[in-house]
Amino acid sequence: MSSVETIQRSDIITPTKSSARSDEPALFDFFNFIHQQLKVMNLGLARQNAAFEAEQREEQAQQLKIIADIHLSLDNLNTTFRSESKAVASAVEKGFGEMNAALQQNHQASLKEKDQLLSLLDRYVPAK
Repeated sequence: MSSVETIQRSDIITPTKSSARSDEPALFDFFNFIHQQLKVMNLGLARQNAAFEAEQREEQAQQLKIIADIHLSLDNLNTTFRSESKAVASAVEKGFGEMNAALQQNHQASLKEKDQLLSLLDRYVPAK
C-alpha cells in the first residue's frame, strides 16, 4: 500500500570532466556534483516523507472513523438498553401492582369468608 517513490537512475547526475588545467575546476565540479546528488536525494526523501505522511493521515482518518463508529454503536446500544430497561421495569411494576391487587382482593375475600364462618359458628355453638 506504500506509494513511496524511489530515486530513478535518470535523476542521478554524473560528473563531467573539466579541463585539466588545474585541480580547482575539478574540485569545483566534484563539489557541484555532490551538491546536485544531495539535492536529488533530498528531493527523493521529501517525496518519500510526503507519501509517508499522506499514508499516516489516511490511516489516522480511518482509525478516527472506526472510533466514531464505535462511539455511535455504543450510544445506540446505551439508548436501546435504557428504553428496554424502562420497559422491563414498567412491566415488572405493573405485574407487581396487579399481583398486589389480586392478593389484596383474595385477602379481603378470606377475611369476609372468615367472618361468615365465625358468624355461623356463633349460631350453632353456645357462648360460655
